Amino acid sequence: MYRLGGPGVCIRGVNYRLRYNATAAAYGSVPDSSCTSPWLNIGVYGTGVGFQCESELTGPGNLTSDGPHSYSISVDNGNGYNLQYRYILTDWTGDEHVLRTTTSTTDGVFSQSFSLLELGPHGVGNYTLHVEISEVGGAGISHTCEKSIALNVGTLIADFTYDAGGWSNSAVPVGQQICFTNTSSTTPPLALDYSWTISGDPAHNSLGVSGSTDEDLPCLSFSQPGSYTIELQVESASGRTDAKSLTFHVYGLQSISISRSGDAFAPSEQSFSAIGTNITGGYTWQFYPDGSSTSLGSRSGANVTFPFNTPGKYRAEVTGMGPLGPTTAMLEFTLLAPDALAARFKASQYAGIGPFEVCFTDNSVSGTPILTWEWDLDGDGLYELSYDAGNKPASICHTYDGPGTQTLVSLRVTNAAFSDTAHNTIRVYSLLESNASFSVTPNGAGSYCFTAILPDGVSVTGWDFGDGSPGGGPEESLCHDFSAAGTYLVTMKIAKDGETGEVVREVEVPAGPAATPDLSVTATCSADRTASFTITNNGGNMATPDQAIIRDLNGAVVHTESFRLDAGQSITISVANMSGKVTLETVDFQLSAETTCFYPPELSVAATCSANHLPVFTITNARPTDGPMAAPQAYEIRDSQGTVIDSGTFQLGLNQTSVDIPVPAGNNPYETYSFTSTGASGDLSVQGHRCAEPPQLSVSSQCDYPIAFTITNTGGDMVLEQAYTIVSNGTPVTSGTLNLAAGASTTVTLDGLDPYAGYTFSTTGFAGNHSLTQDCERPALEITSQCDYPIAFTITNTGGDMLLEQAYTIVSNGTPVTSGTLNLAAGASTTVTLDGLDPYAGYTFSTTGFAGNHSLTQDCERPALEITSQCDYPIAFTITNTGGDMLLEQAYTIVSNGTPVTSGTLNLAAGTSTTVTLDGLDPYAGYTFSTTGFAGNHSLTQDCARPALNPTTQCADIVTFTVTNDGGKMLTTQPYSVVDPNGIEVVAGSFDLDANASVTIPVPDANPYHTYTLKTDGFAGTLDFAHLCEAPVLYVTTTCESPARFTITNTGGDMLVPHTYRLFSDGRDVTPAGNEFMLLKGQSLRVDEPGVDMARGLRFGSRY
Repeated sequence: MYRLGGPGVCIRGVNYRLRYNATAAAYGSVPDSSCTSPWLNIGVYGTGVGFQCESELTGPGNLTSDGPHSYSISVDNGNGYNLQYRYILTDWTGDEHVLRTTTSTTDGVFSQSFSLLELGPHGVGNYTLHVEISEVGGAGISHTCEKSIALNVGTLIADFTYDAGGWSNSAVPVGQQICFTNTSSTTPPLALDYSWTISGDPAHNSLGVSGSTDEDLPCLSFSQPGSYTIELQVESASGRTDAKSLTFHVYGLQSISISRSGDAFAPSEQSFSAIGTNITGGYTWQFYPDGSSTSLGSRSGANVTFPFNTPGKYRAEVTGMGPLGPTTAMLEFTLLAPDALAARFKASQYAGIGPFEVCFTDNSVSGTPILTWEWDLDGDGLYELSYDAGNKPASICHTYDGPGTQTLVSLRVTNAAFSDTAHNTIRVYSLLESNASFSVTPNGAGSYCFTAILPDGVSVTGWDFGDGSPGGGPEESLCHDFSAAGTYLVTMKIAKDGETGEVVREVEVPAGPAATPDLSVTATCSADRTASFTITNNGGNMATPDQAIIRDLNGAVVHTESFRLDAGQSITISVANMSGKVTLETVDFQLSAETTCFYPPELSVAATCSANHLPVFTITNARPTDGPMAAPQAYEIRDSQGTVIDSGTFQLGLNQTSVDIPVPAGNNPYETYSFTSTGASGDLSVQGHRCAEPPQLSVSSQCDYPIAFTITNTGGDMVLEQAYTIVSNGTPVTSGTLNLAAGASTTVTLDGLDPYAGYTFSTTGFAGNHSLTQDCERPALEITSQCDYPIAFTITNTGGDMLLEQAYTIVSNGTPVTSGTLNLAAGASTTVTLDGLDPYAGYTFSTTGFAGNHSLTQDCERPALEITSQCDYPIAFTITNTGGDMLLEQAYTIVSNGTPVTSGTLNLAAGTSTTVTLDGLDPYAGYTFSTTGFAGNHSLTQDCARPALNPTTQCADIVTFTVTNDGGKMLTTQPYSVVDPNGIEVVAGSFDLDANASVTIPVPDANPYHTYTLKTDGFAGTLDFAHLCEAPVLYVTTTCESPARFTITNTGGDMLVPHTYRLFSDGRDVTPAGNEFMLLKGQSLRVDEPGVDMARGLRFGSRY
């Protein structure tokens, strides 16, 4: 151990260096040796420094794995203090993150381990790990020490893959879609920022951009050959970056176009040429009959010939090599027989915005001369144009219109042997079609690319290239190879919101290389605002028509036109009535030009008010510097009645901003005035302008007392006084002037004047002519009264309202019984009722006043009752009113022998009667009717004599009963019956006998000697009376003497009916005449019959 110096030798705060030398003497064969130690730095701590950081914070600085990662520091803590270690991570923004706090008494190296996520919480980036050490054990040491280490956390790799449909980046065709997948990675896996860069002209890639910040780059293609580099740069939040790039070599599409020349008829030798684009190898040819795979022969080279001996359809195929591999083209053609005919024609334009003119060119071929041509130009199936070779028209043209229409144009040609017909369709664009187009870009040979030009919302649904190929799908940009030279109609099919359409463009594939067209355009605008664009071709002939689109200052398409210029040609396209910037663009050659036309003047008119309250109309041109008026324009000023009060013309020239046109002085300041001007510079109008709000006077009056007229101004202030007058029956009663502010009113009152006299208020002036007549209708009182109880007088006003109360009085026999006042509105009524007073006493109502003098007497006639009754059944009392109407009901009662049998009330109008019937009561009992009241006291007794029935009967040959009424008249019929001895009814009926009258009741076919009983029971009495007659008893005796004699003796009752007898002798009837007999009781009859031989016998017979 070595001690450095002694007390006071080491100075606090000074750093010392110490080293030592060691020497060893030789020992045996070992030579001597010496060495010097390295310097040791010794720092002398100051007072209160009880520990110290003796090393830097050490550990890995570049972190790529998950860890753990250990970091150490050497601390001189020989005193054994309890030290706190606080680890802090600082990111690249300066934000601090406390990772851990721990304590230790370690003297020497102290270590802690951390994961990758702890050390890189924000992902890839540069961080600083910092440790702060302090004493926390209570030793009171304030000293601290700290150390840091820089960290480079995580890995960042930029990478991507691509899919080019089987092509590699070393050779990609123009238009080939390339899709990219971002495979970049980072550890730890946190979010990154991406930046894609696409080299070259952005217009040459399908995205139209030079880069993207999306994670994945959308699929794209390149429209032009060249080398294009795609670079992906990734950046972490800390700013660390990585990049990857890849270059794609894009070649133009390989294509071959075949042209054929030679006679159209067989046999002939045909010449073929292959025009290739991006073809580097030789050409080989094969020739086939149509529909056959057996070759007729082969050839090599770009230009070849081949013989065809028979008419028919043939196919030529050629193959060439290029950087994208082999390319093949095919041409199908037909050779005609020597005398055959083929109709063909071409249109100058196949589609467009109507109206447009189309001219047609005949391209028909025939082995013999064509004799006639027939055209159907309007598609109606009729050939309206016909001619022969001697009168061919100079041009064949037709104008087509009608948006959305298609017309099938037909040409029929005829030679000596055949006729043939060709067709083409001319389309007039709909609104959907007119706003869409597509560009045509030649790529060499027969290769063309097409790019849709569409407004928002329109999509492509398909393509037809006009060469019989399958066509294209919904791509907005695609390319196609035409295998043969010629003219093709390419159709783009579009749709929007369920509507479909087609856009057609003509593509001319040339037969061989041609000079490139060199187009230029100039633009002018004339003074009449006609924009003209002149397109000039200073290069080679245009093979395919281009399309010019002209737009106005708002970008709206105002005109489209197809054009094809040969070398040195030019065309001027004009659009009239344009304003501001007018632009022309062509679809294929991308020409553009613009010109500025004077704008139409932007005139406006406004009205202000002058000091005299009359309008001044100011016409202002908002474009004084570029929109002057080309000519004067007339104007008119009219009042509210339409009367012209001023007219003239005005013209605002260049740089002239406005002109004032006042309403001439002296006109009504309250009037409304209208300014109108119509012309080429626009329609101007100010309707109904007024400077002073006209007063709106209204005059009102109520039927009241006193009469008053109220004048109210609901308009503007009156600026002039206006006189008024009030007259009655032509005589003025008052006058004055009005001067009312807006919203004010005044009232003119006619105090003390008759309110029903009728008055007219009138005023005339600028505030308006007003007149109001207040003719309050006089009341028309009608007094009515009915004979009723109680007596009442009804007063009805059938005239105007009563404006004042009016007194009335009612008297009876000169004595007032009541009084009051009346005040009735029009149509109203009131009733004065005399409750409790005698209604028959007679009353007079009277009233006097402005409503009129009226009097009415109500003297109701008293009733005069008469009561009558007849002896009848049923008993009835008839009450007759021979006086006035009964106004009150009056009770009555009917009694019999002091006992009430019925009661009720009477209420009879004058001349009427009522009957009270005593149904079901004995009419002979005697009844008294009585009534007492205002209609009088009356009583009547009805006592009808009761009948007295007396029956009798006679013993006679016919049985009869006689009933005699010895009493009063029967008032109702009474039934009877007659029964035989067995109680069987043999006769029935009824009888009704007056006093002292009788009735006989026969009993037909009755045996007069039998007992019959008459029975009856009713109000007239009861009978049970028998008919009793003794029957006769006859005996016959005879003696044998001459003359013959018979004696008949009646020992019973009297015979009531004669008998006859008969005599027979020896069977002979010997009855004498007068053989009838009738014997009373005790009588006998002797019958002698002389001349009869008694020996022969005699027989007597008798019968009733």
